[in-house]
Amino acid sequence: MMVVPRRSLALASLISIALAGCATLTRIDGVSEGFSWRATNLSLEKRPIKDEHQLVYSFDLLLQDTTGRGATFTRLDYILYQPGVSPVYRTLEGQWIVQPNGEFRVPLSSYVTCPTFGNCVDKGNHTPLYDLVLRGMDGHGRALTFKANIALPADPTSAAHTAAASNIASVPPPTRSGASPSQTSSREPVVIPIAVANNLVLVPVTFNGSHGGTMLLDTGASYTLITPALAKRLGVVLPTQPVRRRLKLAGGQEIDVPFVRLSSVLIGTAERRELEVGIYEALQFGGLLLDGLLGADILNRYRVTIDQQDRQLRLEPKP
Repeated sequence: MMVVPRRSLALASLISIALAGCATLTRIDGVSEGFSWRATNLSLEKRPIKDEHQLVYSFDLLLQDTTGRGATFTRLDYILYQPGVSPVYRTLEGQWIVQPNGEFRVPLSSYVTCPTFGNCVDKGNHTPLYDLVLRGMDGHGRALTFKANIALPADPTSAAHTAAASNIASVPPPTRSGASPSQTSSREPVVIPIAVANNLVLVPVTFNGSHGGTMLLDTGASYTLITPALAKRLGVVLPTQPVRRRLKLAGGQEIDVPFVRLSSVLIGTAERRELEVGIYEALQFGGLLLDGLLGADILNRYRVTIDQQDRQLRLEPKP
């Protein structure tokens, strides 16, 4: 069944919370209901917003199925705590599939807004506490409730949690065939497991052969975009005078976006080499902070079919 994804790029704002106080407990991994979990890719970034500044604390919650049954989650609830401020409650509904023995990644973030970066730092350690619950069914049709109590460290670099994030589901390693640059690694159709959240199609992608990311499928976007955070994980440094393009967002707003070249973008076993991608601010849809979006510069090479029932994306190379 063919499904037409949303055709416009819409940037949703994060929940603004005032971070204050200090936490002494750090908890970044655990086990719940047959799933091991770990907080990965912890990052504390400075971001100027008009006349104010933000310190954004983001991370990926990585789940690993250890039962061999897999699961389908349909509801995500979490409470975000910080000493000295009221808790923030959030509920998301959709469908998130974990393949048997597979992995699933939930990107989360919070931020503090301050007049100056120095003022933010003076307020104390930024240690978000998450009480998170995922509800759904396991692969045998039994009700499943996954729980994780996450206490992030004030210094994201202080613990051994810098391992690269995995994908929504297991993705085969890059296939290094004799394909020429900017070509797919095979002419055969490629089937990729996907997640669907709030009617958005989320696709696992591997960049430069080793770094995983979660991307929004958007055939209406002319170019593939990645976030500055992903670019940082990839070790991408903007040149002094990068290639820049004017892109139009929903509502007609135009933005000036710098572009960089990635050696490889891998979707399942479909690969584009030496692809120029834009770097733009954090992309958030339906409450999930994504790593970017897949645009027509990749998707136009394929007949794209989305099977919502089986949660699969099929890419068939065009002649």
